[in-house]
Amino acid sequence: MKYFIPILSLLLFISISNAASAEAGVPTALSPSGTISTNQPTFTWTAVPGTKVYLVYAVDAAGELPVWRAVGANQAGCASGTGSCSYTHPSAIFVEGTGAFWNVTIFDRGFGPESNTLEFTVDTGETTPATQAPTALSPSGTIDTDQPTFTWTAVPDTTYYALYARDAEGVLQIWNIVGADTAGCASGTGNCSYTHSPAIFAEGSGGHWLVLTADDEYGPDSNILEFTVDTSNANPPVSGIPKQLTPDGTINTNTPTFTWEPVPGFTSYAIYAVDSSNEVKVNNIVGCTTNTCSYTKSNSVFADGPATWEIRTEADDGTNGIWSDILNFTVDTESSCDLSKDSDNDRLPDCYETNTGVFLSNLDTGTDPNKADTDGDAINDGDEVLGTQAGLDLPGMGVSPVHKDLLVEYDWFEDEFPCNSGEPHTHRPTEAIVNLVSAGFASAPADLINNPDGQPGVNVIHDYGQGGLFTGGNFIDDSDGIIDGIPDQNSQQDGIYFENIKNQNFDANRRGYFYRVLLAHAFGEFSNTVSGTSELPGDDTIVATRCGEENFHPGATTELVIANTIMHELGHNLGLRHGGGQFLNSGPDMNYKPNYNSVMNYRFQFPGIDSDSSCDSQPDGIIGFSNGTRLSLDESNLDETLGVCGNIPIDFSGDGFFDVGILAEINIIESFAQKDDFIEYTGQGDNETHTLLDNNDWEDLDFYAKIEHSNDGAQSGATWMRCQGGVE
Repeated sequence: MKYFIPILSLLLFISISNAASAEAGVPTALSPSGTISTNQPTFTWTAVPGTKVYLVYAVDAAGELPVWRAVGANQAGCASGTGSCSYTHPSAIFVEGTGAFWNVTIFDRGFGPESNTLEFTVDTGETTPATQAPTALSPSGTIDTDQPTFTWTAVPDTTYYALYARDAEGVLQIWNIVGADTAGCASGTGNCSYTHSPAIFAEGSGGHWLVLTADDEYGPDSNILEFTVDTSNANPPVSGIPKQLTPDGTINTNTPTFTWEPVPGFTSYAIYAVDSSNEVKVNNIVGCTTNTCSYTKSNSVFADGPATWEIRTEADDGTNGIWSDILNFTVDTESSCDLSKDSDNDRLPDCYETNTGVFLSNLDTGTDPNKADTDGDAINDGDEVLGTQAGLDLPGMGVSPVHKDLLVEYDWFEDEFPCNSGEPHTHRPTEAIVNLVSAGFASAPADLINNPDGQPGVNVIHDYGQGGLFTGGNFIDDSDGIIDGIPDQNSQQDGIYFENIKNQNFDANRRGYFYRVLLAHAFGEFSNTVSGTSELPGDDTIVATRCGEENFHPGATTELVIANTIMHELGHNLGLRHGGGQFLNSGPDMNYKPNYNSVMNYRFQFPGIDSDSSCDSQPDGIIGFSNGTRLSLDESNLDETLGVCGNIPIDFSGDGFFDVGILAEINIIESFAQKDDFIEYTGQGDNETHTLLDNNDWEDLDFYAKIEHSNDGAQSGATWMRCQGGVE
């Protein structure tokens, strides 16, 4: 709980304090006053000797209460009791306009004298332009593809668009939030373009679509375009793509021989190769009439180091085929090392594993020759440098052998449940959501996550079907967006539906490498009681957050609710629990602890964790796990003057005072209510008295569990953890 005191008590305290404390010294409010150019003002006032805590009270031009906060004198920089105090609320935004006012009161034990009241006007000079509607351009009329590309005019200063499209049979094929950067129009000028690769539009007339801006709220609709899908006259592809064989990996000659499997019907091929000096060494048309094609350009000498090559078909009429993927290889003609010596069996010769913690190339990997997994992320060094033997191009996806990586594949439902917009919606994760998840894992301190490269964070690689190497994420065709049965943590009952979806959509070569997240609307009969469930530990997760903040937490954004829940469930996959490893005497996790500052804690799952600058056990919209640095709290002997960080008091008992040596049950377990700019937790306690501990989540992460449980599922005896639901 923050510093919440009922209004009648507040008036009584002020009356008594003002009458009894006239001689105690009165703070003087200094600024803001008059017109200010920022909507996040810094409040300053004169210090009063001997005062430890002040109460800052500020109302904005709209009559809202952005700041009502107890501020420690040390936090305000005036612990000496002289000079001036200063405080900026980290998340309070004041609306533009006149009539804002504020004052400050001594708040050591009850309310002391109140300062003068200052009025101020917020004028940032910014104006919000009227929202402009985009213009839908194509498809329109008859098209010869069942996977159309949608184009529309860009709208200045727009970050996201909502795209809506139905096919000839009336099926909602697309209801997606599309980032302007994804659509190639982040500049706000020119045209945007987007193809939804999982969507297949039915043949026939009557298809139609529109687009609208979708930043903080939905803007006006574009014009509606109708189109007809007729693929009967579509042109066949120019050719197949040759399969490259060699060179691949490391070679000990600087005149490589290029080999590939031919494409039926073609006898001519174009080869393009570049060496480590970025010089084009091969750019030739060559012939092939054999079962395996081969070409060596003897007068072309490749420099030592990393090189690339690609190939395509050439038709007799000069029509060019499609270029293959770029294949990487390394030329090493000077190495004196024994390439056959591989002490840790990771497919990397010991002499290439230089143990520096810095990856430079395939010949200087920075890895430990005696550890198959140098960075401890449960991905073999050889797989991270060369790609897996089953064909996963992990280096191309961005992994590192000297920095922990987490690979996540997302599948999702799309449904017609109305949410904020009243329109059908998709549960495909947006770029904003996956960026939040990445930021949460990137916050791991360097000294806790122990990456060999010495850098902080865990690198999360997301596949939500965005294209290129990331085609694993799938739209799941489900009629209502509801999970039909939920894996049970005890009996595994009702998990067949989930298991079938995984088997049909999760490639076998990704097991043991990728975590899998299924995003649905809700859990059927558990719709209001479960936001997610996941293997504990393991690699499978289901997230079902319905309409986001509308159902789960006042004041939190939909993106934050979904991203926090994804990170929460991945935390279970990695072995974390709701209580940071503490349990009640009666058995369950010790939840809602005010000092366990982690998204694993129900107190912080939806609205985000407390910032270190606030340190008041209130959510500040930050995503992350706990670092284990907060004070232990003995419920039988609480010192409220210390709070959870030692320097910012917290009124745990809710009696309006900062007490020392009191008994209070503070990890309450039932519900919350929005109270101005803070959350008041209410409900029943656990009826047990404990010393509540923080937990170092980062050091407890178990990356290897995904390998051990890569073939587990909802029916195979794995342990599943259900997580809290929302509100009606």
